[in-house]
Amino acid sequence: MSEAIKLLEQAEADGMVVGLKDVTEDFMDGVVPRLDIDVILKRHPDTFNLFLAVMVDFAADSAGWEDPWSYFQIAGIHGLPKKSWDGIDFPQKKRPESPTRRADAGYCAHGVNTFPTWHRPYLAMIEQTIYKRMLKLAEQYPNPQKHIEAAKLFRLPYWDYYRPRAWDTEFTGIMLDDGNMTKAPVDFRMPLIFTQIKVMISTPSTGGKPQLMDNPLVFYNFPEGGIESEDWDILMLDGYSRKRTQRYGGNGDENVRTLNNQLNVQELHNTINTVREDCTRLSLNMMELGPYSNYETFACQGIPPRKKEKGKEKGDVFEEDAQVYGSLEALHNTYHVLIGGSIVKGFGANHMSRVAVSAFDPVFWMHHCQIDRWLAIWQKMNPNSWFSDDKQNKEPLKPFRNTKKSPVEKETDYWTSLDCEKTEDFGYTYPDIKDEPNAPEMLARFKKRYEWSRRLRPDDKFGKPPLDMEPLDLSAAPVFDYPKDTPEAAAFNDISKTFRKPTEKLNIETPNITLPIQQQAVSSAMASQPEYQNIAATLEPSKIDESRVSREWFVDDVVERLALNGAFTIFYFVGPIIATEPTKYFLEPTLAGLNHIFAAPVQLCDSCGTQQQQAFVISNTTSITSMLLDYVKVPPESGLERLESMRPEHVEPFLIKYLRWRAVDVTGKKHDPRALAEKGYKLSVSCKVALLPPYQAPPIEERYNGIVDTIIKDASSEMTS
Repeated sequence: MSEAIKLLEQAEADGMVVGLKDVTEDFMDGVVPRLDIDVILKRHPDTFNLFLAVMVDFAADSAGWEDPWSYFQIAGIHGLPKKSWDGIDFPQKKRPESPTRRADAGYCAHGVNTFPTWHRPYLAMIEQTIYKRMLKLAEQYPNPQKHIEAAKLFRLPYWDYYRPRAWDTEFTGIMLDDGNMTKAPVDFRMPLIFTQIKVMISTPSTGGKPQLMDNPLVFYNFPEGGIESEDWDILMLDGYSRKRTQRYGGNGDENVRTLNNQLNVQELHNTINTVREDCTRLSLNMMELGPYSNYETFACQGIPPRKKEKGKEKGDVFEEDAQVYGSLEALHNTYHVLIGGSIVKGFGANHMSRVAVSAFDPVFWMHHCQIDRWLAIWQKMNPNSWFSDDKQNKEPLKPFRNTKKSPVEKETDYWTSLDCEKTEDFGYTYPDIKDEPNAPEMLARFKKRYEWSRRLRPDDKFGKPPLDMEPLDLSAAPVFDYPKDTPEAAAFNDISKTFRKPTEKLNIETPNITLPIQQQAVSSAMASQPEYQNIAATLEPSKIDESRVSREWFVDDVVERLALNGAFTIFYFVGPIIATEPTKYFLEPTLAGLNHIFAAPVQLCDSCGTQQQQAFVISNTTSITSMLLDYVKVPPESGLERLESMRPEHVEPFLIKYLRWRAVDVTGKKHDPRALAEKGYKLSVSCKVALLPPYQAPPIEERYNGIVDTIIKDASSEMTS
């Protein structure tokens, strides 16, 4: 048995999260980069195969699901089962008893500043568990040393949402002639490995030869008796599988078996492509705008409690000095609901949309690695910003011990946010940050990777992806090397065609998209002359030259996190809504964005119960810019009204006429947003105004409260419910 295995087994015996730095210090000084899921799959096939081989056994809980280090128990830390992990008490919440309280349940941190830091040791926990199993399995192969070396390259992969996975796609929108679809030169669909039911895996039992097996990254089978029936009942899971995890596009065991059905998969890809550009937009804003340099603003949705002032209603924040922003947590919530669905085919939302059971879906870990990556990148851009509250910074992140368990647990026995500040301490890094870039270098690197896929002006086209962001050709990947004359081989042959880079020009322009090509050339020449550098150092609302600025439009909202005692989604549309049932909201051509409130019922989560009693308010901002840009260029054949420009005098009346919103809980029930006002729901429209290059100045925000006020005043009950 290797020394690394001994160290990790001792850590498990001591109930500790140790990460992999000390365990693998003889290789890359113990700090190995986490890679995008497609990158590790293509470039390190032996490592990825070993990962899959371990997951086949690990996710089957072959060692027993009651073992604290089983997949079931580790995933259960995030919610259900409502039992402590390894005997560690739940964090104590001081609040009065209530009829709905289920005392002392739940570790997970949502809506609070420790949201990103709590998940960091959580990821390290499953990473070290998988790594130990990889080393033990590697020793059993016919060529053990080859597989041991492959294991050294392993760290949990991440799913970069904004890396294209294929070329050329269509998804619901308004830009094609019929007004129901939009075309894009690249496809940001879910990575293929998450949608293939069967893959090729070699294991020691197959003699190291690949065989067709169930893909362990597609779903997880719940052990019988693992979660109590009464806890399933609280989630109100009518028509919802208690046997295995499921995602958007399929309910019931039959649909899981046929997940590779093109209709189901395409609907899933569609939802991701529909909101991708505006999610990219928000991510860029979070990395480069001043307010997000504050950790608390960047990290979570929670709004600090405010003293109620005379004449002001609860949650009335738009007239106060504080601004409403998006956050890393809100972005995280969006992808939970995109994967799990808000309401699917007449039944409740699937597992990834539900806090209490989301971690059982294997994609959860790659999703959270991406969120952790965003945090790590933000840290490089803001090296002097962390928790402003020292008490929160040193708050124990239960149940993650960093010292040996003892008869009496102490607060100092656990990881804290202060301890979690450096990824290297857990033995991993990311390609973006491994060479320790300074803040300007990190921002420039980030913008180069992602700005090309965000439009700012109506005439902009998507730029050309950098070479390291082009879709990877996975057609020769061993994991997809299916036996000939099998259904899997035939289906993959069709899919693999989308990996091929088109020879013709597919609406791709280079250089980047911020200005028309001729104006870019002029701007470049101007920028080299000193008299034009840092031109217009300020932006004054009364003196804005519209030819020199871009405008990005947002719907900002606040609402009590536990307004509906569990998760719910607020959909924002610009234009007519054809769908009468929430089952089709994700496929509505006029869907401009959404806000998913990722909360658990108070009966299952003590922290959520505390937030409910505090009337805890969260904020979010949803970009509707991409939809408005499309309306400026919408073809006459669509039958839709055209927006004259992105200027306020045109956008304001257009939104008064066409902006609509719907609220849906995870059981599929619609709620009148006006009734949600009693739970703090309030929204407004804002506009970010930024100078185009070479002109430089901090962007300004304009707020248009009158848009929503007018819509609500003139609305019939059918318009918002």
